[in-house]
Amino acid sequence: MPENKLVKPPCEKNRKTLLERTIELLKHRDRTITYEKIREATGCSDAFLSTLVSADPPRNPSVDSVQRLYEFLSGNQLEY
Repeated sequence: MPENKLVKPPCEKNRKTLLERTIELLKHRDRTITYEKIREATGCSDAFLSTLVSADPPRNPSVDSVQRLYEFLSGNQLEY
């Protein structure tokens, strides 16, 4: 029986993590999408959103929060 091995995609220089892309979307969102609207749609607090766009964002935030935020800002649902 063959061994189960994880296949990793080839590394790409310009590839971004989900967190990096989410922060980028948050920083460059349409300004009519306020923290209040984001909070109501995602449950993410204003403090969490502020830390994401700060000069020193958290390195290991909750995956659930980042995913909800990404899906809201991008309009795309992540599926695995």
